[in-house]
Formats: sequence, structure tokens, C-alpha cells
Amino acid sequence: MAGDGSVWVSERRSITGSEATLDSVSKTLAAAVFVLALAVSAQALSAAVPGQAQAQMKTILGSLGAGDFAYVPTYLPKGYRYDAFSASTEGNDITVSSKRFGPNSLLFHVARSGRKASSCGKGSVGAARFHGVTVFLAGKGAWRCLRAPSGRVVVVTVVGSGLTTRELGAVAASASRAR
Repeated sequence: MAGDGSVWVSERRSITGSEATLDSVSKTLAAAVFVLALAVSAQALSAAVPGQAQAQMKTILGSLGAGDFAYVPTYLPKGYRYDAFSASTEGNDITVSSKRFGPNSLLFHVARSGRKASSCGKGSVGAARFHGVTVFLAGKGAWRCLRAPSGRVVVVTVVGSGLTTRELGAVAASASRAR
């Protein structure tokens, strides 16, 4: 019987070892999910344009009858931070700068297009796709056209210093309605 007990203990240890391994895998997986949730929350909290600024922008543009211009970048190049916005009946400007890379800045401009969405690329020297969004490129800038809630076409133009055309294009591609 002692031999049976020793085998049983050995099997029990084996089962306990498996349970401990399964338990540790479960705990590790739970910790990984928690860390991922924190990362997503931190990313949401560090939006390219702070939520309070977006709400203020929407209110001002709405009161001017220019709600079509309420677009913001959802992506900024590393080291760049939101500075300010300027809203008018002619458009919406968002300025972004980099303290880290010296006096480099970026302007995110939204205005009426004056052209059909199908001719948005007129004047470009090329086009690129970012996350499935076509952006047109020329010189030191990038742009894309969007159909605003009113049905009118608006153009989002991004120009800046110290950034490549592709980086500017990625910012233009990230344009989304202010929240």
C-alpha cells in the first residue's frame, strides 16, 4: 500500500503541478489583459486633441454655423502635442508643436473644398494610403476630402516643418469628427 501511496502522491503532485501551471497561466493572462486595458485607457486619455478642447471647438463652430469644420486629428507624430485651435466661419485651424524637436510645428486646417470629392486629388504629385484612407501629397503638405454631415465636401490640409510628407499624410488620414 505504501507503494500505491507513493504513486498516488506522485500523480497528485503531477496534477497539482498542472493545476499550478494552469493557474499561473490564467493569472498571467489576466495580468496581460489588465495591462492592455490600461494601455488603451492611457491612449484614450492622451488623445491628440483633448476632449475639452474638442467640445469647445464643436460648440463654437456650431454657434457660427460652421459645424462642418469640426474635425480633429486622432494621430500626432511622436513628440508633438496639441497647442490651440482657431475657429471661424471660413474654417478651423488646429496648431500642434514639438517641444522635443525644436521649433517644428504642424497646422491641421479644415475648410470648404470648393470642388467635388471625386476631384480632390487635383494638383497632387502623388497619393498614399494610410489605414485604408487615401491622402494626396504635394510639396510640404498632405490633404484629403471628407463629406461633412451637411453633405458638403470639406478638405483637411496638413502642413508642417520638420516632418516628412508621409508623416503629414498620416495626420491627414487620421481626421475624425470632434467628439
